[in-house]
Amino acid sequence: MEKIQFNLKDYIKFVTEEIDNNIYRPVRGNSYLEVLKALHEYLKPNTYLEIGVAGGGSLALADAERIIGVDPAPNLAENERYKIYPKTSDLFFEEDAPQLFAQQKIDLAFIDGMHLFEFALRDFINIERYSHKEGYIAIHDILPRTFSEASRGRMTVNWTGDVWRLIITLRKYRPDLNIIVLDSAPTGLAVVTNLNPDSNFLRENFEDIFKEIMEVKTMSFLEARDLVMHTFSTQLYLMNLVMKDMS
Repeated sequence: MEKIQFNLKDYIKFVTEEIDNNIYRPVRGNSYLEVLKALHEYLKPNTYLEIGVAGGGSLALADAERIIGVDPAPNLAENERYKIYPKTSDLFFEEDAPQLFAQQKIDLAFIDGMHLFEFALRDFINIERYSHKEGYIAIHDILPRTFSEASRGRMTVNWTGDVWRLIITLRKYRPDLNIIVLDSAPTGLAVVTNLNPDSNFLRENFEDIFKEIMEVKTMSFLEARDLVMHTFSTQLYLMNLVMKDMS
């Protein structure tokens, strides 16, 4: 059998020139960091959890009694303000979460971990389980701008993966949730409220849901991204938070 020579550099060049340039979907709202900062100021959470801390840029915005970060390879110095668990989120929820959140539940969480649908879905399921009804969950990277950003295989520096599938899943199978998708730069931010820690539907039907949602084609999603996601103005959302905080 003839061996096909595959050159990744040429493939990335092809995707960029023939696909990405033609379907580029900008996201122009206020930065997701502004939204996180506003949420901290408005909610004043006692317990804040961040999945995927990286260099700690978003973690630095937190001002809570308990600040907990989870990342298998964190790139930040130790700080007495927060506790970092250098492990995968799956291991964290298996080994540490039951004791950590036995008494004090999660008030605010930020999902910015592994950018694949199944990981994001498990993170949401586990976080909701240890949250309370008035809790908030923010989900990053749900408005990819190009095909390469939205794909499951990472080809570029800027990569959202297919976390966008999580929003489609929640809208279909958890209509009880309140989901706001913000046009927050650079790649969108969802804010989920009206949580139900007792809900087991997603956990019990995980495999079937995963198979079904994976049938959604990336290009089909991108062509109607903002319509599918019901994208909302980040500026208006921030103004609403300020008004609520003043009332």
